[in-house]
Amino acid sequence: MADFKRLHKHVLQHPEDKSNLLVLLALETVMRPIELLAIRPESLYEYGIEVRHSISPTSDDTSLKTQNAKRDVSINKEVYELIRKIPVKENGYIFRFGGFKQSEQLAELNITRTIFQGLRDTHASFLFAQDIDLSYVSKRLGHINIQTKQNYYLELMPEKKASARC
Repeated sequence: MADFKRLHKHVLQHPEDKSNLLVLLALETVMRPIELLAIRPESLYEYGIEVRHSISPTSDDTSLKTQNAKRDVSINKEVYELIRKIPVKENGYIFRFGGFKQSEQLAELNITRTIFQGLRDTHASFLFAQDIDLSYVSKRLGHINIQTKQNYYLELMPEKKASARC
């Protein structure tokens, strides 16, 4: 959680770097990297993002990973305003694809090494640690099976696992 908070603070303090805004969205939304890269201006609405497409690193397929991945994800006003200021790229998307190497920037921030997808798990763990209802977290993640996620996060957080047995 300390790394999560430090990274969050850093990206908010340096919004001029558009890759920081991509990291910020990963931290704030639990969207998959392939969903974040598929954000277009029409995906944004006041304080939210419609998740309707993804970007495949290996094909032109823009379909979502699962049926439940189609969802609306809320974002706070500050993040919304920052994302709206990003100039749209020539391909119509807000973010550059960057060869799916966004995780490299995490190493530059001296954050415990993780893949970019790990930001999604970090945010979900943060919500779970705050006693946010697991069905909400699962829906925000775009998952069907709540039990699978509960078991996964209980393994990450032994203190929660102990209280779940009581």
